[in-house]
Order: sequence, then structure tokens, then C-alpha cells
Amino acid sequence: MSTEVAPQSAGSSEAELQYTFAHLAYHLDAAGMGRELEQLVTKFWLDLQVSQGQGKNAFLRDVSIATRSSHERAPDRSYGILQVWRGAYVSACLRSTTGLYPPGLTRLLARAGRIKEAMEIAFLIPDAFMRSIAFSGLAEAASNRHEAATAAEALQHALEAAMVEDSVVSRAEALGAVGARALEMGDHKLLGSALDLLSKGSMGHWMGRILAELAAAAGRTGQREVLETLLAIARTFPEDDANLAGEEAEALAAIAGAMGRLGMPAEIAEIRDFALSRPSDRNGEIRLLTGLIDAFAASGCVAGVESMMEAVDRASSIDTAIAIHASVAHAYVRLGEPAKAESVLSAVWDGGRFEDEVSDYGLRHIAEAWAHLHSFERSFETIESMRECIPRAKGLISLGRIAVGASDSQLARDIASRALAQARLIDFDDIHNSMETLLSAGEFGWEVGLHAEALGVVRGALADPWTLCDPLYGPAALQSAVRILVPAGDRAELELAIAAVSRLDDRTFRYQALGTIVEELAKAGDVAGALLLAAEHELSGQVRIAQAAFDGGHSVLAHDLVDKVLAEAERLSFHNAEAISLSRIAHHLALLGAVQEAETVAIEALHGTRSMVAETLSEDIGANGQKAVATAQVALTLARIGRTEKAVEVALAAWMEANPRGPRVRSSLSVESWSILVKLYGRHGEVMNLVARVLTRSQMPARAMQLAQEVDDERVFHIACQAIAGELSLYSNMSEDQTVELLESCAETLGESAKTSLAALASQGPVVLNDYEEILRGVDVMEEDPGFRERAMQALTTARALAEFKDELRATTFGGELVKRLGDLALILQESGRLSDSLDAWKDACLAANREDRATVLNLLQRMTPGVAELDKGKTLFQLFRTAHDVAGWWRH
Repeated sequence: MSTEVAPQSAGSSEAELQYTFAHLAYHLDAAGMGRELEQLVTKFWLDLQVSQGQGKNAFLRDVSIATRSSHERAPDRSYGILQVWRGAYVSACLRSTTGLYPPGLTRLLARAGRIKEAMEIAFLIPDAFMRSIAFSGLAEAASNRHEAATAAEALQHALEAAMVEDSVVSRAEALGAVGARALEMGDHKLLGSALDLLSKGSMGHWMGRILAELAAAAGRTGQREVLETLLAIARTFPEDDANLAGEEAEALAAIAGAMGRLGMPAEIAEIRDFALSRPSDRNGEIRLLTGLIDAFAASGCVAGVESMMEAVDRASSIDTAIAIHASVAHAYVRLGEPAKAESVLSAVWDGGRFEDEVSDYGLRHIAEAWAHLHSFERSFETIESMRECIPRAKGLISLGRIAVGASDSQLARDIASRALAQARLIDFDDIHNSMETLLSAGEFGWEVGLHAEALGVVRGALADPWTLCDPLYGPAALQSAVRILVPAGDRAELELAIAAVSRLDDRTFRYQALGTIVEELAKAGDVAGALLLAAEHELSGQVRIAQAAFDGGHSVLAHDLVDKVLAEAERLSFHNAEAISLSRIAHHLALLGAVQEAETVAIEALHGTRSMVAETLSEDIGANGQKAVATAQVALTLARIGRTEKAVEVALAAWMEANPRGPRVRSSLSVESWSILVKLYGRHGEVMNLVARVLTRSQMPARAMQLAQEVDDERVFHIACQAIAGELSLYSNMSEDQTVELLESCAETLGESAKTSLAALASQGPVVLNDYEEILRGVDVMEEDPGFRERAMQALTTARALAEFKDELRATTFGGELVKRLGDLALILQESGRLSDSLDAWKDACLAANREDRATVLNLLQRMTPGVAELDKGKTLFQLFRTAHDVAGWWRH
């Protein structure tokens, strides 16, 4: 049966055609036409579904139907495993085309008014947390466009995704986002579900911010009952955990603030009494007490404000007492009681209790309170009494913003001049002082119209650009400079700033600063310049550039970028797991004697290892041991199939990756710190085991021992010697004594340290080294269920017991964990000599991976490689390689 459907066949209506696209897979499945159904899992059918308006999710539906059919009806195990894994990998690759950060892409599409496309992409996102966040953002966008039905649908999907998220933290974050959107949309059912689930979760460090954001949303929408619910949740923070005191204070202050806006003084008083019952030296004390004062003021409750003065006597520090006085004074101003405000502020000094003890931090609170009273002269006097230049300058900037809020532009400019003058007095020769304060003052000056002065600050700073990045806290000063230069249109100075940024050693700081430049250029309308800069410095750019263009009001330019963004996302990026899985397939094909196939896969794996990237900053700066192990494994395969010269070249490259001669990435780390990272992340033992085997096959065992000596770790030298002996036992006729003589001869040429290390090895017991070095990360090394093996072994007694055990797994574990557990079961079955049952379990794992990401599906492939290799002497294994290569090619050719 042909599955090629003509877009406009004669005699068929549009409705009939759409019915065919929507239901063909169901009908083929019902008719038992498995082979024809599998023909829908093709690039042709994907393109046809998209072009005819059904979309990628319709194609994924058809893939799921075909995959389940192959799992149930495949004529043999080989074909079943091949088709079910293929379906999972097709689905994973398609979902990978949602971009590096899918919620950013969906948000951009929604902003461009393309919500239907955004919804389709959100469905594709394999990660439950990101999928939930994307749908929450789409619900907000649809609601803003008054598309109520679409908004409700998106929010329902956001809740469903949040409920299947495994991480406690991510789940709470996603539920918080759903709750906030439900509040804004007035969807009480979804709001109740989100809050109920949230209340049953753990009260960790993440909950303060989540509750605060929900409180703000409840305040905006006038939901008093919701605030009471949030308060009940906040009160469950454990009293005996001092580490969570700050989070508790953040939540309670936000809830009180929202209650203040809704006129709920009695409930605020309840929070006050609860707060005052806690120890006074807890983190967040100032935030909570001043937040309560502001809340009472917002609700118009003078008595509540006055009651907070009682907290002065129990304050744990002078700064807390000062903050209470300043906040109460500001509250009186808001309540129309300026005389009382002045009395409170005057009492700070008149009583004499705080004189000479108040920190610059406390003085800033007082200065700001005087400013709210419009007594700026008293504010300036207070600022002048500060001890250090930096807090004086920062305090003046704060006063300037208060003047802006009071619509006094002339005063704001005068204060900006004062702030600049004060910031210029900072001793920049002191390593503890950065240019950040001066540039912040310049940025504020630019905002209030002191353009010449602000540009002068930037130009002076660029004369010595090294001072623009704090070695600990980053390029905030540079970012301020950019926010002045870009709107000023000073391209020459901006190029100096870009050059300064490009010379930063710290990669993270460099990308932060470059990202700011890219965004500011886009905001200013120079989208072409932003794209050029992003491409030059390999920044993932188009989504953030388009968002910045929207932010800057350049909608036409932003809309033009959207199609480019989608095209960028459609490309299938390389994944490290590809190289790792291919290296294992090549290894087992070589063991089976399938030389030609092993070489084909090994060459492809070698291309993959060269594309591998560091997954952590430490690996990037130090040594990428994961890449080194995968590369060395390919080298060993090449050596064993007779490609000796190439194998040596690749093995030496692997060792250089594991043990680089010097830093390969610019970094502000010292050489000593860099060396520690190399030792921690280079995986020297694993890499040397493989490299030594390759060099032994190439008649170069002494070279392996010499390389091992480069590492200040005798264990690595011992591994090299043991790997040499192990490899010789596999392919040579040398006796044990002859092997020892060879090692001693090699050590003799390397000097006394090598001889001493070899002698020490003789006193140790034999060590079994791996012929294949698995790269275990994340879920692979997490044993969350220590009783799993015992229960699995008990289930091997009968076919019924095994089936029941699998059903139990499916009922109690989900997602990537289910895939892993089914794989664990398959390995146990294989170890027990139950190859057929093991292969069936691998097929079950492939079916479970149908909604997982590419890393999970590729990791499954490399884990099941040894078992599949036993099936038919590598034929199915090689077909799996070809399948992986062909499917990835859908998005790469």
C-alpha cells in the first residue's frame, strides 16, 4: 500500500483530505497493516503533515501509533527492537528542534502573534519543566490577546506538564507559574489545583520567591482568599531551619505587601505577631519588618505603623533599628503625617542612642527617608556623614531616583552631578574597589540628561578597560558603559568596549558582557550589528536579539527575525551522547569480528568525538575527560581492526584532551587551580587504560608508561602497566614472565621513578580493568532504589512474575527513570543467561523512551548495545547505527 497522499487528488474534498491526514495511522493500525504503518515514520510524511496544516504533533501521534504497533506485532525481536528504537529516536530528534531554550522560542512566537505555532512547539518540548513554563507563557500571551479559550487550553497543558516533573524544585517553580497565570486569568479551578499541589510539596529555599510572586499576582487581582491560603503555606516553613529564614521573610513580606494594597490590616497584624514570635536574629529580619511597615501604610493603618516601633527594642542590630525608624518615617509621609515622620527621624539623633554606631548602610536608610519628606538638605547631610566613598555615591544615586519619582528633573540632575563627583573620589588602586559605582553613576547621569558627563566617564574608563570587570563579581561596569554608548551612537568607543570585552579571560563574564552589547544594539534598532557580533563570538543569539528588538520598539525588525529564529531551531545540533553510543557500537562490532562494519561506525564515531563539547564550566576550563574517554575508546577499536597508525594518532589526541599541556580556554584561574581541575575532570585512569592498550598494540608500550608519568598520580602509572599486560594477554603469546620483563625493560629506559613505581605495583593484587570504559553521568550513577536488583531477581522465576514486575515498574516509575529501570532489568536478565527476555526488556525500554529527549534515547542505545550484539552477530546493531545516522540526517542535509 502506498502512503503517498496527493495534496489535491481528484474528487476529494478538503475535509476528506484532512481526515486522511488525521486518521490514516489509526486505520492502518486497526487493519493490522504494520509494515504500511511504519512507512509513515518517514521524513516525507513529516513534511506532508506540516505542509497540509496538521503539524509536527500530528506526525508524532502517527509515530507513536506505529511504534506501539511494532512493539506488539513485530515478526521477530531484531525487527521489533530496530523499529521501536527508531520510533523513539525520530520523536526525540523532532522534539530537539525546539531550540536550546524552548520557552524563549515560544515566548518570541507568541509576542509576534504566532500563538498556534508556539503551541505546537511547546507540545514538542520533552523536558516537563520547560514544557510547563512554555505553556504558562503562552497562556499569558493568549490572555493578553483576549484569546480566552487558547489561554485556558495552554494553562491546562502547563499544569499537566508540571504534575509529571520529577524534580521537587522544578515542579514547584512550574506550579507557581501556573498559579500566577491562573490568578491573572481568573481560572479558579486551575488555581486551586496548583495551590493544592504546591502546599503538599517541600518547603525549601525555592519557596520564598514562588510564594512572593504568587502574592504579587493575588494582590494585583484582588484575591484576598488566595493571600490567606498563601499565608497558611508560608507558615509551614520549619522554625528550626535558620537557612530558610530569609525565604520565609521574603514570602511573608510579599504577602503582607499584597494585603496592604487590598486593605487587610487585621491579616497584616497576624503576620506581624507571627514574625515577632520568631527569633530576632534570623536572616531577612529587616526585609520582613520594613515590609510589614510598608504594608500597614498601604492599608492606611496608622496604628499598625506605630505598633512596629515596638520592634526597635528587640532588633538584633543597630541597622535593623535604623531601618525600622526610616521605614516608619516613610510610612508617615505616605499617610499624610509629615510632622510625625520628621519627629521619628529626628529622634534617631536626638536620643543619642545610635550616634557613632550607625553603619553607612543604616545612614542610607535615613537619607532616603528624609528625601521622601522632600528634605533633601537633611538627606545630603546624612550622606556626607557616611565613612566610605562607594556607599556615599550609591546613596546619592538612590536619592536621585527618589527625585525622579517626585518629577523634579532639575534636582535629579544636580544629584547625579554630586554622585559622579563622589564616585570619582573612589580609590581605584585598591583591589577591593571596582569601577562599577562610577559607571552606575554615569548611567544614572545619562538617564537624567547629563549626556556629556556620562560619556566622559565611559571614555575615561575605556582608557584603562581592565578595571571594568571585577574579578569576583563580573562585568557590571562594562555593561553600564555599553548602556550609555549604544544609545549615544558612539560607535568608535563601542568598538573599544567590544575589544575590552573580547579580552576578558573569564568565559562567563565575557559572554555576559557580550550578551549585553548584543541586546543593547538590538534595542537601539541595529539588529544587523547585533547578529554580526553574536555570530562573531558564537553567542546563541537570534531569539534574544529578536526579543530585544521588540523591547526597543522595533517590531518590524523583530518580526523579520522570527522566521530566521525558527530556521535556526529546526537544525539538529550535535549531542555528545551520539559519539558515546557510536563508540560502543563500533567496539562491539570489532569484538564480533565485523571489521568492515566496525570501521564504518568507528570513523563516524571519531567525527562525533571531535564535535563533543564540555558539559560543565570546569570541564571547559580544565580537561574534558568525557571527550577523552570516548576518543580513546574509538582509538582502541581502530587498533583492534588493524588501523594501527590512525589508532595511535587518535589515542595521543585523547591523552592530550585528558591531560592538556596548558590552559586551552582563557580564564582568570591561577595555574594551580587549573591543574586541580585537570586532575579532577581529566579521567586520567580511564583514558590511560585505553591509550596504553592502543600503544601496546602498536608496539609502543614504553610510550604509554612515559605518558602516564606526566600525571602526578602513581595510580595512573600502575593502570598503564596493567593495561599493557592485559592487552598483551589478548593478542600475543607472551608468558607472564615475559610480560614482566618487557615492563621492567620499559621502566629502565624511563628512569628511577618508573622503576620504583613498577616495583610498588608488584606488591599489589591484580586489578581487573575494563575493556570498554562506560561514561556514567547523572541518572546512570544514581541508585534511588537499592532493593531493585533483589526484587528483579525474584521476578525471574516465572514468565508471569516477570510480566507483573514490569507492570509494577510502569505503574510506579515514569519518564527517564522508567527507561533506566527497564534497562537495568534487561541487564540483570542478560547476566542470568536469559537473552531473549533481556531483549524483550530492551524493547520495552525503547517504547518507554518514546516521549523522552535525545540524550535518554541515545544513552539507551549504548546501554543495550552488548545485548543486541549477541542477537545476530552484530547485524541488528549495525542497522541501529544506520538508523541513527539516517534519522539525524533528516535535519542535517
